[in-house]
Amino acid sequence: MNSLDHREKESALNEIRILASINSPNVISYKDAFLDQASNTLCIVMEIASDGDLLNKINKAKKMGKAIPEEEIWKAFRDMTLGYYIISLFMVCRFESAPRNENIP
Repeated sequence: MNSLDHREKESALNEIRILASINSPNVISYKDAFLDQASNTLCIVMEIASDGDLLNKINKAKKMGKAIPEEEIWKAFRDMTLGYYIISLFMVCRFESAPRNENIP
């Protein structure tokens, strides 16, 4: 956050507040966001994903030597796609998609 000017910091907070207004079972809820002045860090408070993230689920299946059932894979894909679509309707953020960033509600 050190490299951002005041306007850019406020813009980032506003984007997160908009994301906090999204209410969908396909989007992990953003509860709040604030700037910690002491560490100059943007803090984001989010809903806990009860089933963890996708990377953890993949690694757990690998470790157990089991395949993830196809219907579960399609459900995760559908849920992620719907979540991305819902967020894109607000056109407020750019983010990286990676298994470690995919939470399972």
